[in-house]
Amino acid sequence: MRHMPDDTITVTLSEDTTTTVFGDPAMPIGAWGGNDSLTATILGSFSVANLIGEDAVLQRNSHGGNDTLVAKRA
Repeated sequence: MRHMPDDTITVTLSEDTTTTVFGDPAMPIGAWGGNDSLTATILGSFSVANLIGEDAVLQRNSHGGNDTLVAKRA
């Protein structure tokens, strides 16, 4: 079974910004997700951060990792 890498991803959102961040996008079938750390810092109003630890759909016997998702306002 393939193990995905552990990722650390940090994004900063300014005014009127929307973003989606995946820790393990496009995971292969039967893979184990990495232990990802995703952090979004929101600076402006009306901003949206979608933090997703694994692929949007885990296929067959894929497993997610132990992810940490944090959104904070600066």
